[in-house]
Amino acid sequence: MLTCTGLHAGDARLVVALLEESMTENVGKGDAAIRFILGIALFVVAAFVSALPALSLVAALGGIVMAATALTRKCPLYTLFGLDTCKQQHPQH
Repeated sequence: MLTCTGLHAGDARLVVALLEESMTENVGKGDAAIRFILGIALFVVAAFVSALPALSLVAALGGIVMAATALTRKCPLYTLFGLDTCKQQHPQH
């Protein structure tokens, strides 16, 4: 388990749970794939940049956010800016 800079798998699960409860999907499949790959890359950076703790922390947090938004297919910033990369239409409320 990757626990660099004190972050644990439970932290990512909390972020995912919060995202799942609050929004509709607005991240398309291609977008989610890119986010997931970027999230993994950021985790790798966090694991190997132990000489710079601040950079390691930023990379780990970025990795959590990218992975969580990829897995849930929900992005709070997309909601804020009215963006949606999903191909299907969402039902209107």
